[in-house]
Order: sequence, then structure tokens, then C-alpha cells
Amino acid sequence: MPPRPFDIYWRRLARWCWLGVAVMVVWLMVPVARCSYRAFRDTPLSTVDDDSPGQADQERVHKGQDFASGFASSVKQCYLRTPLLDQEWKSQLLLAFAAGAVATTIIDRVLERRRKTFT
Repeated sequence: MPPRPFDIYWRRLARWCWLGVAVMVVWLMVPVARCSYRAFRDTPLSTVDDDSPGQADQERVHKGQDFASGFASSVKQCYLRTPLLDQEWKSQLLLAFAAGAVATTIIDRVLERRRKTFT
């Protein structure tokens, strides 16, 4: 039977919607990643000269000893500045892609089940 003119290939449409969801998540997380990289770059990783560090070096050594929690809190601050679902039209586009992906996947599975022959 030849395809009808208005048949929609739901599986392909669902794949494109899922790809749109992935791209939008990456796009929305770019500001957080940039801010987190800056925080990572500015956080000291190791100690300096142990002989007699100056006052500024002692503060850096103290900050460097608590690197993991300091970095984690700075990443949280970066995310609070630009949360995933609070970026105007971009987050609405993400939600639209997600809704479209779920809907087209469900439609494809229902139609695929109808096409199966149980012989």
C-alpha cells in the first residue's frame, strides 16, 4: 500500500525532538559551565612554599585545603545566577521540544503496535 500524502513519520519526528532537547540542555548550561570554569580557574589547588609563607599565601593555602567544597559552592552560585528553566524563550523552547518528544514517541509506539500482526 503506498503512503498517503499526509502520513507523518512519527519516529523520525520524535528523534529530532529528542535531539532538540539535548541541544537545548547543552545550550542552557553553557553560561553555568563558563562561570564554573572561571571559579575553577580562580580556586587555588595546592599549597605554596612551606618555609614561611606571607599572609596572602597563608590565606591561599587555607582556601586550597578546602577546594572541593569551595568549588561545589561556587558552581551552585553559578547555577543560581542562570538556572536551566529561567532563561526566557530558551527554556520555553526546551519544554516545547520535551513535550513534542514525549508526544511523538507515544504516538509512534501506539501506531507501531497497531501495525503489528499477531499471527
